[in-house]
This record gives sequence, structure tokens and C-alpha cells, in this order.
Amino acid sequence: MAGCGVREGATLCCRASTHPRVAGASKIGLAALCCLLGAAPVAAAEDAITPSFAWPVRTEAKVSMTLHTTDQAFGSDRVRTYDLSATYDMCALKDPADHVRVRFANRGFVLPAGDVKETFDVYNCIPVLPVAFAPTLVVDRDATFLRVEDGDDLRAALTALVEDRVKDMPGGAADEGLIQKQVRQGGSDAALAREASDWWNSSVGLWNGRALRRGEPVRWTAVQPLSVAGGTTIEVARQFRFEFVGRARCAENETDERCVELTVTSEVAAEDFKRAADRLHDLLGGDMRVELPENGNDARLVTDPATLLPYRVHRSRRYSMIVKYGEQQVMGGRRQDEIDMAFAYPAAPTGACDKGQ
Repeated sequence: MAGCGVREGATLCCRASTHPRVAGASKIGLAALCCLLGAAPVAAAEDAITPSFAWPVRTEAKVSMTLHTTDQAFGSDRVRTYDLSATYDMCALKDPADHVRVRFANRGFVLPAGDVKETFDVYNCIPVLPVAFAPTLVVDRDATFLRVEDGDDLRAALTALVEDRVKDMPGGAADEGLIQKQVRQGGSDAALAREASDWWNSSVGLWNGRALRRGEPVRWTAVQPLSVAGGTTIEVARQFRFEFVGRARCAENETDERCVELTVTSEVAAEDFKRAADRLHDLLGGDMRVELPENGNDARLVTDPATLLPYRVHRSRRYSMIVKYGEQQVMGGRRQDEIDMAFAYPAAPTGACDKGQ
């Protein structure tokens, strides 16, 4: 029926009466009723989604990201701030086993000009580089994160990026060994796996097959390992809250709202945080006691629900720790990362993924 938005093949049948006394009087009323009843399935379809991981066999994207990190030691008024912008190409290929291998090429980063006065300013940003850049990662056909690859290649690439950044600065050439050491510490295999899985799961993996209705949050709890200290981990329950916010344009130059806006928040249950703190106390021994006041992650993204190709992703992460000796606080701090990523997909292969690392 024209103007009603009734789907083709719907079981509802609306016909005007052929009886002469009914036809004229009820024609408009029946049409209106038909529209009211027939429009309901369309509205329901717009309000409900089940995102599906269906990346093409080959995917290319130009990625731009910004990172804003604040780091403050408890008991100090000084807040250290790190700002960084980066660009790179994302290249994803499916293998015969239907695994997707996602790698990154042509990496580059810049720091705000006013923030860089000496090599020390660049070195201070090395610990946040693994947040900005990911190693090659492999995921399963159902979007489950499997592993990272080429950790050594990423560490070499990050070392080269920093060395190139400081090569013309006083003292830069003499500190190449220090750069390599800091990159190895900040970009250990465990750190790279943690950062890569965090990015992948919040942007893609957690959403695959998750049925959502607009404005109706869904809660979910998963048991995950939490790194405590010295390579020690404990199993904790992380509580998630998913929400389908609404329809959105994938890109600014598009008119159709074929993408959706989604949000997810997560935090470790309070009782599990206490278990982690108790485990740290056992490791430290004596009167040393640890408190973990905060550990939360938020993500907001615009993605195509038909493929789960992300277009815009914002992630916010907060965590803090306090170490006390008796009742006296001896050390601790709080860190917060704000990460924004934008993905631009070319209409045809550009060849960028065929060159450079």
C-alpha cells in the first residue's frame, strides 16, 4: 500500500471492502488502520540490530588517531600530560582458515610542537606508543581475538620512529640504546597483546552477534585475567554494559544513516578488585597494602552493523593504584587515556598495504 511502509511479503492483508455501503465510508479508515498496523514492523526493524562480523576478504583503511594521556602521582599536584597524533594504514586479509590477519603499515606520529623542546620530551612519550600503534593481530571467523604477531617488528618500527624524531636534537644520537630499552619495556609482548585485544574487542569483537534494541542497555559479565605484578595474574569478573544509541552516518559526506552508534562501559567488580589487592599484599609481604580505587573502560563507536567495519571510535580508560605502608601512603597514581580513531575506506585498493611497514 503506497505510503504505508508495509514490507513486501508481510502477512497483514488490508483490502478495501467491495460492498457499496461499506466501500465509501470505510475506505479511509481501513487505509489508516493498515498504515498503523503495517508500519510497526518497519519501526521495530529500525530499533533492533544484531551486528555481524563480515569484513571483506581484503580490507584497506587509512587510520588517523589522537591520544591524550594524563598521569598523576598521588600526593603530587603535578599532572603529566602526553598528546600524540598518528596515522597509518590498516590492512586486513582473510586466510584459507577464515582467520583475519590485521596488520598496520606506513606508521607515523607527531607531537605538539610546543611540547617538544628536548629529547627528554620525546622519551617521555615512549610508554604511550603501544597505545597508539598495534602489532599485527589475528582474529577468528567469529571475531574472537586470537593472538598478536610480529611484536619484534613493531618494537623495531617504534624504535626507528623515535630515533628519527630525535636524530637532529641535541644528544639524540647518543641515546639510541636508551630508546630501545624503553620501547622494550613499554612494548613487551604482554603489553602489546593487552593493548591489541583491548582495541579489537571494544571496536569489533565484543559486538559480533549481540542482539540490541535502541535505548535498552544489555549487561554481561565475563571472567578475564587481570595482571597484578611480576607476571602474576588473577581471574576477575569484568562487568559490561552495551547500548545501541541510534542510527548514524558512517562518514560526514554520506546522507544515508547506514551505520549505528554503540557504547560499551566496563569495570571490574569491587569484590574482585579487593581480591587483586589482597594478592598484591601477599606478594609484597609485611605491612605493605595495595588499594585499587579505579579500573574502568568506556568506548563509543560508529560502525556498520552489516560488517562491523568501524568508522569512528572513542575509547576512555581510567585506572589507579595506591600503595600504603601501615596507614601511610608511600606511592601510587592515576592514569587516564583518551583515544580517538577515524577510519577511511577507499573505494578501490590503493596499494598502500603492499608497501611499507
